[in-house]
Amino acid sequence: MKAFIFDLDGVLCHTDKFHFAAWAALAKKLDLPFDASVNDRLRGVSRMESLDIVLGEKKDAFTAEQKKSFADEKNAIYRGYLQTMTVSGSSLSVLISFLMVLPVLYGAVRTGIGSVDVQLLEMAKVFRLPLGRRLRAIWLPAVLPAFRQGCSVALGICWKSGVAAEVIGLPDGSIGDALYRAKITLSTGELFAWTFVIILLSAVFEKLFLALLDRAVARVLGEEGV
Repeated sequence: MKAFIFDLDGVLCHTDKFHFAAWAALAKKLDLPFDASVNDRLRGVSRMESLDIVLGEKKDAFTAEQKKSFADEKNAIYRGYLQTMTVSGSSLSVLISFLMVLPVLYGAVRTGIGSVDVQLLEMAKVFRLPLGRRLRAIWLPAVLPAFRQGCSVALGICWKSGVAAEVIGLPDGSIGDALYRAKITLSTGELFAWTFVIILLSAVFEKLFLALLDRAVARVLGEEGV
């Protein structure tokens, strides 16, 4: 996998406030009223349409070139605000774990999709099986075992990267924070104790999660396998 794209708003972070601030800065420069009620009208609207809403009654007073310049200026202000974004210590471990696990699970699912029996797909096409039936009888039995294997690898990576991120972000009350404090105070016993706790929690959680996943996989393969 070379890259992946995700929606910036609402997945890992929210940038609504930066859009609002950028439009507010442009409106102030143009001596136009702008508040939350105007901003609400911009949701789901293109940038140029949003500009016309912000300009209001003055939208016909500007040429297309001027409007493009205003839109580019707003976008530049917005990008400037994006550069000020930071991740809090409590969220850093979640973000890092997500970024570390995603490629593993993506590769596993892709491998499962690639292992689907072409002859079964041709047979399903000939007999005109509904999409839902194809999903349950052909695709899931091929993808779920690969996904399960990917989860087995990803869980270990998730715990390691999550604790490492906590050591960097130092959120209060976290294992990473306790581990870091034990290190800087040269508390060897406490350091080994927390390391043992991490290994134990990781092993227990992995066993529990995989046991539940195995039951789901077995149910699909047993009831829906072809």
